[in-house]
Amino acid sequence: MPLITARYQPQLLSQDRIKLSNGCFVDRDGSAVFFAPLDTVRDLSLASLRRCLAAAAAQFDVTWADEHVVEELYLTESAVDQFDDGYSPRSAYSFGLIAAGELRLHISVPTTIEADEDFLATRLAVFLVGNRLSLVGMEQEGVPGSILLTLAVRSEARGRTVGDAYALAEQLDRLVQALVDGTTYPATWWDLLVGGHATALVGQPESATLEAKSRAYDPAVEADQIELAQDVARFANAEHGGLLCLGFRTRHRGMHDVIEKVTPVNDPSPQRLVARYRSIVDRKIFPPVVGVEIAAVPLPEAGCLILLRIPAQPEELKPFLVHGAIAAGKVEGAFISIVRRRGEDSIPVTPAAIHSWMSAGRALMRAGHLPDPRQPSSETTSPTARRTPRP
Repeated sequence: MPLITARYQPQLLSQDRIKLSNGCFVDRDGSAVFFAPLDTVRDLSLASLRRCLAAAAAQFDVTWADEHVVEELYLTESAVDQFDDGYSPRSAYSFGLIAAGELRLHISVPTTIEADEDFLATRLAVFLVGNRLSLVGMEQEGVPGSILLTLAVRSEARGRTVGDAYALAEQLDRLVQALVDGTTYPATWWDLLVGGHATALVGQPESATLEAKSRAYDPAVEADQIELAQDVARFANAEHGGLLCLGFRTRHRGMHDVIEKVTPVNDPSPQRLVARYRSIVDRKIFPPVVGVEIAAVPLPEAGCLILLRIPAQPEELKPFLVHGAIAAGKVEGAFISIVRRRGEDSIPVTPAAIHSWMSAGRALMRAGHLPDPRQPSSETTSPTARRTPRP
């Protein structure tokens, strides 16, 4: 079915029906709001939608307060030929016209814990400004374990369609979920980036589970091979694993390095680069890191992102050792390095920690269990104390 274009002005037939140029209609459903499949209005301009909803609201002889929502358009992702205004599921994103004449995008995000609204507003600010959006309201309702967080967002209408705004709503939804539930950062960031939402990370600080780099490692350079292996091993030796993203520039702000801009990796054969990275990780790290995922994600304009996700590793496999080190700026291929991540920084493993791991391993090999520190060991008990007295 052909879609309408952003240049088309929809026609209000009555206070309950809007006619589109493709022969489709947008009608009110049983709850008295407009309801339609996304595909019928995807290319409708936001300016046209605002004017049409305003014309529908003007049919009612009622005076509302400026912030009152006077008309709403709810959407469904159901196919046009399967649409049923009584049974098709509503999307979590809708458009509301307030009495003051402003069109707002409403995004409902289900969460299990109550969000810190000031924290959310701060962390969303860069993404919103960069996409010509502004947050004008935030509400939470429900009980712990089942909370619905609703954002009211103003979108600049110039040159933007319903479909454009809907795509931004999807990114905001995923970003809010990641910010509210910090324990799922690596998996959530991965899903966002693989799904094509690279700009969702702009404005986010590096953390214990997220690191960004503006350039790719050169697999032909030994120093870059060691750096790649160490960056992966840092997350493998940490508690929660992490996500390493190549293709983002960071800038130091306050106490953190913050992702500032997408800087695509321009490699003529990104899949070959991924294969070479996997070979380096497998060859340079011992024992092998379990479940590492490496992907090249193409960007709409040009280039790609390279993502490496390192799941949390079993404690019994730690520490992960890297074959090679860089000491005083020199590559030492015969050295072994042990690194781990704390917060957004990398720290070396101390000699004391290495010795404790070795001692624990030796004890397990010799006795099958770890020694009880509260009991004297046989090696420190004098021969006289061990001798059995004669009767």
